[in-house]
Amino acid sequence: MVGRSTPALGADEQLLIDSRPHPKMMFGPGFLAVTGVFAAVGVRDIGVPDRYPMLLCLALGLLGALWLLARWLRWTTTRVVLTTERLMTSRGILGKKHWQVGLERIHDISCSQTLLERLLAAGDLVVDTGGDRGHVIADLPRPFQIQNEIYEAMDSSTVASATRAMDRRDLTIPEQIQKLDELRQRGVISDSEFDVKKTQLLDRM
Repeated sequence: MVGRSTPALGADEQLLIDSRPHPKMMFGPGFLAVTGVFAAVGVRDIGVPDRYPMLLCLALGLLGALWLLARWLRWTTTRVVLTTERLMTSRGILGKKHWQVGLERIHDISCSQTLLERLLAAGDLVVDTGGDRGHVIADLPRPFQIQNEIYEAMDSSTVASATRAMDRRDLTIPEQIQKLDELRQRGVISDSEFDVKKTQLLDRM
């Protein structure tokens, strides 16, 4: 049985989401497998003299079962992980493919759904990190909820980054303000957040 291992986290990093894809990816293969078996039984029961129709139905059922097994293995080995610092995806049975991005590098997250996916509460997320094309995380369950949780984690990470910059005792007040300004220029904190933190630091002088 394929197990689920907890990703290695940093000292202050907390796990927020650990999700697999929506099980809709197994609906098609499962339908084919069940239909093939029932069709073979039906052909046998009505007494068709030729065995080839029944064998053809059994072959379709077997094909569906193998397809279902492949999809199940893909489902069990694909994960989407959100922590207080990173968004990560991994997939693969023998060869693993990993992708991760720091929350401070995410510019935008868009969600797309077909009509069927809306009924099934499934969909895709596109994560924009400022590159030529966004990273697509496909077949997620409750995509809008996950999108909102990522945005909340990004907001919390922004506050934490600013707080860490202020709490660095090895830096002088002007140096801490400079670090905050670097965060503002990178878009990690907004102008208003920078002004508030700067005022708090100046009050310490």
